[in-house]
Amino acid sequence: MRLLGRIALGCLCILPLMAQADTTAVKQLRSILMGFHSMSANFVQKTYDSGGALKNTATGEMALSRPNRFRWQINYPSKQIYLVDGHYFWNYNQQLEQAVKQKITLSVSGSPAALLSGTMTEIESEFTINQPKQRLSAVLFTLIPKDSNSEFESIQLQFHGNQLNAMKLFDKLGQTSEITFTHIQINQPQDPELYRFTPPQGTDVIEGD
Repeated sequence: MRLLGRIALGCLCILPLMAQADTTAVKQLRSILMGFHSMSANFVQKTYDSGGALKNTATGEMALSRPNRFRWQINYPSKQIYLVDGHYFWNYNQQLEQAVKQKITLSVSGSPAALLSGTMTEIESEFTINQPKQRLSAVLFTLIPKDSNSEFESIQLQFHGNQLNAMKLFDKLGQTSEITFTHIQINQPQDPELYRFTPPQGTDVIEGD
C-alpha cells in the first residue's frame, strides 16, 4: 500500500544528466497538454516487484484540474484519498480513521500527481522528455526527472489522441506500477467539491511539515 500512496506523493529519481530533451517530444507533449485542462477517470493500478511478480492491485477513481488540483481515490482494497486542493496535500485512510495534512511545498517532480496537474513550464524544467514512441494509435512519452533525490527512475505517459489512458512508474528499487484509465472525460465540467476535503467526524488529523 505504501507504493500506492507514492503515486500521489513521492520523489522521482534521476537518470544520467547527460540525457538531452528531444525538441520534437517536448513540442508534441506541450501541444497535447495545452488543450488538457481537466480530467476524470476510473483507474486500475497494479504494482509489480523487481522480479515481475504482482504485489497488489488497487481500483478507484481520479480527477484533476490544472493547475494544482488533484484527487486520487482508492476504493479497493480499502478506501484512501490523496487530494491536492491548491494549498494542502491530504492523505486520508478510512480504515485507520486518520488524515494527514501537509502544506504543498514540493516541486512538480515531487509526485506524479503534481506532474499531471502542473504547468508545461514546470514539467519542462523538472524532466527530460524523451522522443515519443508510437504504439499503434498511441503515443508514449518517457519523462526522466532531474531531481537527484528521487525515488523513481522514470515515468511513462501513454496518450491515445489527447487522452491519457495509461501511466507506468519505475522506482529505483526495481518495482513498477502500471495504471490504466477507463471512462475518461477530458475538459468536462467538474464539481469544485471534488477538490475539497473535510475529515469525517472522529478522524485523527495529523498536521505535517
